[in-house]
Amino acid sequence: MSQKLRNSTRVTKKLTNPPSVATASALRSKLPVPPRAARPPSPAASTAPPAVDQFAPKVTLPPLNLPSAMSLPNWALDFQAKLRQFDEQFVRYNDRLQEVESLAEANARLQRELTDAQQLISQLQAEVAHLRNSRATSPLAPGTSAAPTSAPTSASAPSPVSAVSSEDVRMTDSGLPALSVGSHGTSASRYASDDTATASAPASAKTNKSYSSVAAKPATTTTSSSAAKKNGKRSRKPFPRQVASAARQFTAAPEDSDPGFQYLYLPSRHKETLPRLRAKLAVLKINNWRVLDIHFPARHVVALLVHNDYASDLRALFAVAGITPLSDFDPLDPKHLDDPRLVSLTTDELVQKALSVHQGRLQRALKFIRSIPIRHAVAADFCARAWISEDQLREIRKSGSFTVV
Repeated sequence: MSQKLRNSTRVTKKLTNPPSVATASALRSKLPVPPRAARPPSPAASTAPPAVDQFAPKVTLPPLNLPSAMSLPNWALDFQAKLRQFDEQFVRYNDRLQEVESLAEANARLQRELTDAQQLISQLQAEVAHLRNSRATSPLAPGTSAAPTSAPTSASAPSPVSAVSSEDVRMTDSGLPALSVGSHGTSASRYASDDTATASAPASAKTNKSYSSVAAKPATTTTSSSAAKKNGKRSRKPFPRQVASAARQFTAAPEDSDPGFQYLYLPSRHKETLPRLRAKLAVLKINNWRVLDIHFPARHVVALLVHNDYASDLRALFAVAGITPLSDFDPLDPKHLDDPRLVSLTTDELVQKALSVHQGRLQRALKFIRSIPIRHAVAADFCARAWISEDQLREIRKSGSFTVV
């Protein structure tokens, strides 16, 4: 039943006027247009193409504020700094590259010069070898005579001189041709001296000697002078002072001998080097071997270390020269320091400083005494004068030196 009603209500009539479909342009034309302010025409408006859509909404952008250099972010500032650093490094590397290129060019020039020099040296060596070969193969010059130097074996007349051929000529180490001893006998060239010709005479006899003849020959004794010449050393006669020093070791000490050592203090106008000072002492006829040490303990004062037995002789020589030693000089007096940097020290500190300075001079004096027994004797005398302690004396006997206080 319902199916029949549906079929009966179906419209089967064709429409003559179908409904129209509204387009976007038709709807836009029907919308009201708001009033807009008139704008003055710009000069470029006449040339600009017409807008595609006059009714499109206009979008206004905010003004652009470009950031300055101070308002750049940190990463940009770091990038700029790195860029400047790379630029400076590039400049330095470019300078170094130019220096390396100049050095390479100079090296290449030197290599070329070295090659040319080597070529020149090889050419000169070849010329020298050619000259030596030509001299060795060329005959002797005219006027060359060969003197007979062969020793006669009996009382008969010497053998006649044989001719010299080019085969007898050989080259010596110096590049000059010399004659060799061959079947023609012993001969001398015009380049050899008389000694060479004489020495070459018994050469054939030496080569023909047998072992029995050499063993039967008596042994030759070599004297001391010839041995010294052979070793390249010249024997020298000992000086009188050396003989006296050696003899003093084997003689008994005199009864009035005064063992020990002492310093003689003399006035001096200025300091002098030790070689010049010892030369002046030699002029005064003073034996420098007996003077063990020389130093300047104070301004205008010089000290000489001698044995007590030689002190009297030394004073006599000074008296002859009109020199008076200083008898009241004390090397431990602080006034001889003469150093403005020590003004702030106390009296006890100045005394200790003077002792330290004096011990430094004594240490240098013992260092230059070569004889160990004399060094120990001098050190014992220093200890007896209370200039060094017992511990320092034991240290000297053990190691040859001591520690300054």
